[in-house]
Amino acid sequence: MDLTHAERELARMVADGKSNLDIAVALGVSLRTVENRLQVIFAKLDVESRAALAAIAPDDPRPS
Repeated sequence: MDLTHAERELARMVADGKSNLDIAVALGVSLRTVENRLQVIFAKLDVESRAALAAIAPDDPRPS
């Protein structure tokens, strides 16, 4: 996966079932920021849904 640490962290939160609003609150960013970051992650990983992202999200957001 060619994701930044922040992108991996967000992907992990999606995989954990958190909503965009929950993620925004946890990260201290706007809902729109989370939506934009998810679009970037979807494009990088060539996925089209949260379920597809969750299926391939890293278990650990730290770089391997």
